Amino acid sequence: MDGKVIGGELFVDRWVYHKPSLIPNKNGNIVMISKCSFGPLEVYEWGIDDDGKPYEMYKWCENYLYEDENGTKAITFEELSRKIDKARQLAANNGLSDWVGIYELLLVMCKEFTENAWNPFNTCITWRDFFCFGAGDKIIAARLETPEQKRYAVESYFGHFYPCDNILFAASAAGMLAFNEKMELIWRNENLAVDGVVFGGISGNVLDISCETDPPGGWVDKRLDIRSGKEL
Repeated sequence: MDGKVIGGELFVDRWVYHKPSLIPNKNGNIVMISKCSFGPLEVYEWGIDDDGKPYEMYKWCENYLYEDENGTKAITFEELSRKIDKARQLAANNGLSDWVGIYELLLVMCKEFTENAWNPFNTCITWRDFFCFGAGDKIIAARLETPEQKRYAVESYFGHFYPCDNILFAASAAGMLAFNEKMELIWRNENLAVDGVVFGGISGNVLDISCETDPPGGWVDKRLDIRSGKEL
């Protein structure tokens, strides 16, 4: 379907589509698809909330008649993927190549989250100039302005991201990885745990972590050199 691009927004029939964003809004949501209509006045939004869960939001703004339909509901990553693919096709038909690149990256994320739904820690984060997501047993990162991706395998399963100043730490089942601002791997130490690592904090050049070495419940505190990842 053809539309018009005016001021960085796409106008198609009565709908206005906004450029997808990978930066969390004030509520912590990453709004991937947003469209509004001025006749009648209503808004749709799809994305990922601050808990990493996909959602759909609808708001009727014309009058009070349909206000009871307003609200946000949880959807699956399969449903979100279908919405993103339709938005990608619409952007492609209207020559919005930068939008298409973002949507294609988001489709990769949805696919990874769906195929690796066994991992409850799957999540995404925008850090510096990168959109990063951990899914299953891997970490994937892409610059916000290009679809080029960096991929890193981790031991057993991805655990959590811990952004700290100019280093992004990522925990796996077995240890910790550290990335610089270009999402280049500085070091990895995955000989620390059996079933999980939790970030404790940084003091000088020392990284404090807690490692589950004897599950369930067998946690041990450890300290790493932040520059090399070696255990102190």
